[in-house]
Amino acid sequence: MSPLQLLLLGLAAGVVAGIAVLLGAIPFAGFARAQRAALAGTIGGAIGFFLTALVLGPFFHDAKTLDDLAEPLGLAALVAAAASGLCAMLILRFPK
Repeated sequence: MSPLQLLLLGLAAGVVAGIAVLLGAIPFAGFARAQRAALAGTIGGAIGFFLTALVLGPFFHDAKTLDDLAEPLGLAALVAAAASGLCAMLILRFPK
């Protein structure tokens, strides 16, 4: 996969993580803080996914099927979820 494809997949993973953060933060924080946390989660998730997939790129550069990509992209998705949660907690923990 090319780096551009990984970037687009990272943006999609970041948006999914940001929506999950938004839905999870609304009951505990106000809507404005939840929006800021979701934005931070989106950025963190996108960067986490892209960098992890880019580092794992040499290991799956010859992948022919989706089964070959499942393990490295699944790991990148887990890293994106963790990075999204960490970035969101930084916003939710420290009040403005």
